Amino acid sequence: MGMILLLKISNALLRKKGVKQSAVAERAGFTPQEFSNILNHRRKFLRAESVIPIADALEVDVNALFGIADKEVV
Repeated sequence: MGMILLLKISNALLRKKGVKQSAVAERAGFTPQEFSNILNHRRKFLRAESVIPIADALEVDVNALFGIADKEVV
């Protein structure tokens, strides 16, 4: 499970929640362009410390971004 899965799930959560990408970017501490670059694979890597603000901005647990349900966490 890597960055591509995280990005696919993040995009799916944006659509499911009906939240604007720019709103999530702002809440997570990114500019809209930076967040767009992340979601569209134009950045070669995503720093680990960036994952928590993205999860918080999407109002999900960090594990959800990696496709791990709460009950699966040991």
